[in-house]
Amino acid sequence: VCVDGTCADVGQCPPLDQCSDFNGDEAGCEGLGGCHYCSSTDCKPVGETCSGAVPSSIGVEADDQGLDLDLSQTQTTLTATVDGSIEGALVTFSTTSEGATLESDARRRFSSTSTFSDVNGEAQAVLTVTQPGDVLVTAAVGGGGPSATVIVIVKGGMGIEGDPHLTSFNGVTFDVMGTPGKVFNLFSSPHLHVNGRFVSYPGDEATYVGEVGVRSRSSRIFLDTSGMLSADPYIPPNADGICEFPDGMTLSYVQNIVTVQLSPWIVILRRMQRLRSSDLYLDVSLRTLDGEAPADEDPHGLLGQTVHHPVRADSVTGMQGEGVLQGHWTDYMIQSDDVFGTDFVYNQFFDEQGVWR
Repeated sequence: VCVDGTCADVGQCPPLDQCSDFNGDEAGCEGLGGCHYCSSTDCKPVGETCSGAVPSSIGVEADDQGLDLDLSQTQTTLTATVDGSIEGALVTFSTTSEGATLESDARRRFSSTSTFSDVNGEAQAVLTVTQPGDVLVTAAVGGGGPSATVIVIVKGGMGIEGDPHLTSFNGVTFDVMGTPGKVFNLFSSPHLHVNGRFVSYPGDEATYVGEVGVRSRSSRIFLDTSGMLSADPYIPPNADGICEFPDGMTLSYVQNIVTVQLSPWIVILRRMQRLRSSDLYLDVSLRTLDGEAPADEDPHGLLGQTVHHPVRADSVTGMQGEGVLQGHWTDYMIQSDDVFGTDFVYNQFFDEQGVWR
């Protein structure tokens, strides 16, 4: 029996019901049981090294790395590829993301009559999602083998993306080009405030979001396209990689994705790259934890106003929110040009003293 790459006596293995990669009584090893055989046809002596017992590398990909619940996209197939797989190798899929489940041949073991070092194996799982967010899935080889992760972006709720396209809380798309260099409010409620600075690039008349400021009663978070992420006050991440602020706001980040949560809202910021260009921009999405509009607040802002005031697709008429926005698009411009500023016409935010700012 092979334990972490070394042949060992069966007694060194944990009980079978605790062994995550138990493969049963395979041919040539009947009755031994155990955790990981060197080979199904060759049980090497105790203490001998298992040649090639652990695959050298693993990768995992999703057929669809972006899902949209508004379009009824709820599933994608994940494929884990093991380089130099050997017979008996086990791949498991796992996720801790809320609203995500996995169905897979997770206990599959690779097998082949070919030379093991020449074999590349695959295992698959189906990911099903029920709520927006970013789902992190890990594929790992048992017995101390390598692992890899993939992030599946699940859209829903409301947001601003690209150059720029806005999606209302009820899923209708509209545009607000704004003015390059200026800060606009995206979402304003009594306890959460989100602004974005619009930018442009040479040779492109479109605008993009280049900076985002997220503000709660006593905390501030900033992100720009360079990846500069700052928080005030500074809170070191806990063992789970989450920064927990005194006012209840939390911050986490994985690769190019920043997630801010302040009940009942989740704000997701993604660093993106323009097609056929090195220029970067930010996508911003907001949703509630349960997907429902909160009854106890009536937010405003370019996006926030759509929470309780659904947008009709046939009312969208122009490139500056005509037919959608209350008032004029310039009413949402932050007059102080501060990415955390609250000085716009429809501000709903209160500061830590409960003063309307």
